[in-house]
Amino acid sequence: MSEPQKLETTIIDFVPQDWFKQPENSSIWISAFRILRVDKKDFARITVHDYKDARILILYGVLDYLDSGEIQVGIAQNGMLSFTGQPKLTKTPESGWLIVVQPFQKDGVKPNEYTIRVAAGSYASVYTAINGRNMAFELVFENTIFLANRNISASTDSAINPLSFPKPDISNDQLDFIHNVGKIIEGLDENKKQRIRVSLHWFNEGMNSKGLDEFIKHWIALETLGMPDTTNIKPLNESLANAYGISVPEASIKFGIGKIFGLRSRVVHNGEDIPIHSLLSEYLKSIYVDILLDQLGLKSQQRAGKIIDSPEFDLEKLLHIQKSTP
Repeated sequence: MSEPQKLETTIIDFVPQDWFKQPENSSIWISAFRILRVDKKDFARITVHDYKDARILILYGVLDYLDSGEIQVGIAQNGMLSFTGQPKLTKTPESGWLIVVQPFQKDGVKPNEYTIRVAAGSYASVYTAINGRNMAFELVFENTIFLANRNISASTDSAINPLSFPKPDISNDQLDFIHNVGKIIEGLDENKKQRIRVSLHWFNEGMNSKGLDEFIKHWIALETLGMPDTTNIKPLNESLANAYGISVPEASIKFGIGKIFGLRSRVVHNGEDIPIHSLLSEYLKSIYVDILLDQLGLKSQQRAGKIIDSPEFDLEKLLHIQKSTP
């Protein structure tokens, strides 16, 4: 988030009074989606739709906002992040707008930005799902307005910190090993080669995502890789058992694939929205690599096992499973 700047706006006038007990310690998050292929005459008035934790404004006009587009994120060779540029106060084009207003800092308690962004997209998707893509064609800006003084700050796309990940091994042995993996995939029969390539696509999508998006995409990569023609997780346990030289029941207990599948089901079928710890993400990626190497007939590097052996690893805690008390 940038440093606050002053902005006079009437959007605060639309904020429900019962959202906050301490407005002086509160702020709102505004996500403005542009509505296309509409004219001013199509808007007889400002439409307000209320939800439990959001208010949707549908209107036509020009909006003042703080543009974060001038802020550039740089990454040095050593992985350090740097930020240059300043946000600037500007105006949108005259257009139709779908504006999602949500409580952000609420009585001094500020939520995770990722959670608030996901919620904004979910609200907008109700309108695009029923009314078509042009109902919220593009997200133009995200601003936060502080209720106490009407100061505004602009949100930038969050940067992935390279220092959160290990230094790459570019030794000749490691690079030769990776080349061999690629050549083996290239030499597979078309069906298996295509399945592995699709799984690698989803693995890459997960690497460039965060939170639940990352978790679901990495699980799709695992399903595509190790569960051909089935929704049964047994083939995943069989691959891990083979990679670690243990029985399938032992692999089932050791790696907790069933528990991870349970979280996937809770998210996909029950709509649970829970934070995903970076350690769980690394564990899922390690399981993928272990199974990939097994599928290719290569010796396992036993990456998942190394994470399991780390003292901070607690799979049930990472999966938000409530432990039963005796």
